Amino acid sequence: MNLMLPIRGPKISIITASYNSESTIKQTIQSVSEQTYSNIEYIVIDGGSIDRTKDILRANRSSISHLVSEPDKGIYDAFNKGVSKSTGDIIYFLNSDDSLYDQYVIEDIARFFVEHPEADFLCAKVLAKEFNSDFSYKMGKYMTLDDFKSGQTYPHQGFFAKKKLFERYKGFNLKYKLAADLDFMLKCFEDNNNSFHFLDRIVALFRLGGASNGSSGRQDTINEANFILREHFGVEDQLTAIAPKEELQGLYKSWLEKLLLNKRGISSVLKDLNVNRIAIFGAMKTGLYLLEDCLQFGVEVLTFLDNNQAMHNEFTRGVSIQSPDWLRSHHSQIDGVVISVEGPVDHAIRNQIFSIAGSEIKVFTWKELILLL
Repeated sequence: MNLMLPIRGPKISIITASYNSESTIKQTIQSVSEQTYSNIEYIVIDGGSIDRTKDILRANRSSISHLVSEPDKGIYDAFNKGVSKSTGDIIYFLNSDDSLYDQYVIEDIARFFVEHPEADFLCAKVLAKEFNSDFSYKMGKYMTLDDFKSGQTYPHQGFFAKKKLFERYKGFNLKYKLAADLDFMLKCFEDNNNSFHFLDRIVALFRLGGASNGSSGRQDTINEANFILREHFGVEDQLTAIAPKEELQGLYKSWLEKLLLNKRGISSVLKDLNVNRIAIFGAMKTGLYLLEDCLQFGVEVLTFLDNNQAMHNEFTRGVSIQSPDWLRSHHSQIDGVVISVEGPVDHAIRNQIFSIAGSEIKVFTWKELILLL
């Protein structure tokens, strides 16, 4: 159990923007009220919800320092309102469908700022989770401007900053509707006067399926993020478009039909090609589907490979997740690599694999294997 900080630790303002969040807002509030650290200011800015959200907020009013319910211009307008009402030293944003990871999160954050008084902002890890399944994955690592420039982004649920930065950069730019947090983070990173730190700790549960991470929302967010990256760095689009929904649905339908009606899966094709031991590139849901396919038809999966550093050395379904560099010393142990990524990045990943393991290694994509079923 963590030791409590002295009462003179920094005041941390947690800001939640809500709108029609009746199914999740209570859990969000509870995750804040259960924190062991006491010097918390909790601000909820509701956009004038028309479901039961306002009733739930009123029922939990004792856990909320400041409550506003009125129409706004979107989530970043609500965040700016919250900042304007805040009196804390540190600002943090927690969505109304997310929650703090455990009761010691804010205590640990406060202690970090006490022990590193020079820190202006810090990033920590986030656990992204589908709450209608047990699928989850970690996000977050030590970031550099080059990482952002190459198209990597950071979830705001893992971002804590001193209030002076919001005053300096005048909060979130409201011309951005889905990725204004990326624009703000870049301003923080680009300012050489700021001191950045990384905390290797999960601080929040990020619920998959929100406004900016559904299929259509993801594409809109990608487009806006690419625009922001061009504004800051003058680079061409770094974030790739997602594959058309209809195309993916057709592939998954074909895969399912072959499994159920013909008792053949992707691993059946691999065995036809004399590929019996593989690494799966991509540890997201398609990779898990492929793992189950392989388990059913007797293809051995030695490991997952993934570019997400936060997932390295973790296990999913009993299989380890490694950096693609694993291939340098282990490629002879497998018959091939299967790319299990949905987006149109197969060519780039194939080239990455060849650059690590050489062009002799067999590389397939799940999409092309389905066409061979």
